[in-house]
Amino acid sequence: MKKVCLVTMIVAFLLISTNAVRAQMMQPKLNQIELNKQFLGNWKIELGKDTICFVEVTPFGVGFEATRKFVTKGNIYNTWKELNGYDKKTDKFIDAQLQTSSSSIYLVASWFTSKSICESIPFQFISDPEKATVKWTWEFKSSDLVTETTTRNNKIVSTLTYTREKK
Repeated sequence: MKKVCLVTMIVAFLLISTNAVRAQMMQPKLNQIELNKQFLGNWKIELGKDTICFVEVTPFGVGFEATRKFVTKGNIYNTWKELNGYDKKTDKFIDAQLQTSSSSIYLVASWFTSKSICESIPFQFISDPEKATVKWTWEFKSSDLVTETTTRNNKIVSTLTYTREKK
């Protein structure tokens, strides 16, 4: 009798586990292009005392272009230009960033893991994201509020809050 109960429990567990795995595998693929449109608009980030970043994101093809202006005490001290586009082959967005304060170009890969969460890593880790030493997680709390959490070596180093500006 004990063996019959044990076998029945094992079979039931396997059936439940198989159904859970099948349900996860059958989830619809996220529409990266549509979800990425959540970034469009004008955003404000309070960076510290008297320091603000203004971000303007406008549509461009299957992506967007963005301008970031970092202002302290009314003076612009850095500007970024970004061009973000969808790469069908990887199902990710590739973002090229140039800054007035740097002679380097920064390349970032991004993708939505849910309707409200977007993950970003340096482009050089696109083939193995788990090896990325830095990661950014964007969480859309609402259509007007986004948090960006930066993780370095699996430790959170900062969290920024983006507030949509109505124009």
